[in-house]
Amino acid sequence: MNDSPGSPTHKKLFYIHETPSLLFILKPAMVHSVRRGRGPSKSLSAIDCLEKQYLWAKSVRPNTSDGCLCNRLDFSTSGILIAAKSDQIWEKVREQFSHKEIKKKYRCLVDGHLDQPREIQAFLGNRYKNSKKVTVFPPSSNQGILTTSSVTPIEHSQEFHCTLVEVTTSSGARHQVRAHLAHIRHPLSGDKLYGSLSTLENTCPRLLRKDSEQDRMFYLEAFEVEMTDPQSTERLKVTLKDCESVFATS
Repeated sequence: MNDSPGSPTHKKLFYIHETPSLLFILKPAMVHSVRRGRGPSKSLSAIDCLEKQYLWAKSVRPNTSDGCLCNRLDFSTSGILIAAKSDQIWEKVREQFSHKEIKKKYRCLVDGHLDQPREIQAFLGNRYKNSKKVTVFPPSSNQGILTTSSVTPIEHSQEFHCTLVEVTTSSGARHQVRAHLAHIRHPLSGDKLYGSLSTLENTCPRLLRKDSEQDRMFYLEAFEVEMTDPQSTERLKVTLKDCESVFATS
């Protein structure tokens, strides 16, 4: 595999913000966050790239699939990953996640016209052991974990019949944003797994290759993280640069 500076595997990560104990990096869409099984892989994951770039990363939780990464993002999701510079810092960050003390914001493109803010509460879980998608369970079923999301519409395109929204959450269940938006009948545009009948090519082709060499399936970006630095105890807010209108034609 070619790992020269100009190769795709070397362009995949760059850091957004750094403290003595943490590193915040940008994962592009169409890149796995963590290692996938054993043996050689066709493409490097975010943790692989991180360990190639920073020597300290290899010493944090070695022989694990996620290593120093404190969070994960779906393959087609871009955005902020948090890396801890020691095992102790990793444990403290994970504790903040467990106590829902880390606030995350996402931008995504959804089908239809979402014209007002929505508060979503739903019990999410896997119906089967290896389910590809998560299920929204009724409260009476005693299944799944309770998750919450606040959804705010940002911009609507009448031409493409889709809406750019912002989602805020402090819970972090697998596929939470995707499942919540599908639950209110506004799945991510192009997210076939959760019932979208559209494609990014038809709704917003300029997002297809926003930050990756391979066409993304849908637009979902984790653009802001707010948390407490475990070492300094200061409250941090790390944000990607605000995006321009996704419907702009030039």
